Amino acid sequence: RRTYEASLREAERAGCETVYFPALGCGAAGFPLSVAAEAAVGACVEHLSDAGSGVGTVEFVMLHPEPLRAWVRAAEARGLEGGGGRGGNGGGGGGGGKRKGGGGE
Repeated sequence: RRTYEASLREAERAGCETVYFPALGCGAAGFPLSVAAEAAVGACVEHLSDAGSGVGTVEFVMLHPEPLRAWVRAAEARGLEGGGGRGGNGGGGGGGGKRKGGGGE
């Protein structure tokens, strides 16, 4: 979670509006997918909910279907769109989020 938070802070400093993340820690480090997905999605949702954040979009890019499914589940558990990405050779996104504006969106 701290890696995502630090990366988002650095993206703010660099003036990035969109940030793309892989499934950090889930390869050789072997961190459990469900735990990693919840930490990643939680950190990004909290950052995006900050009205002062210059980052408006975070997308997760997965190369394999297993992490993609875990991130989609974590996003959906928070009431977010799971993303329309696909895992596998073509890469894919999932569990991304965008800041919601006013007006009950």
